[in-house]
Amino acid sequence: MGDEYICAPIEGMAPFLVEPLIRQVMAARYQERTGCSQDEAVMHATATWESEWESDPRPRTIELAKEAVDSDIECWEGDE
Repeated sequence: MGDEYICAPIEGMAPFLVEPLIRQVMAARYQERTGCSQDEAVMHATATWESEWESDPRPRTIELAKEAVDSDIECWEGDE
């Protein structure tokens, strides 16, 4: 897969805003679930965004993004 991932459109939202919104939701989920700082959450969200998801090559959605974050966190917990 290339550097850009396809995002499913969100009704009423400009297409160029969908990816940043999804990434912001991912960072918020990392913060909620782990208690990490905002900077750490953004770093984790970026790394997860740039990785291959189980749902690829389907268009990325907010729900799939949450699943990707949860899966990543489960891997961390499994490493403990």
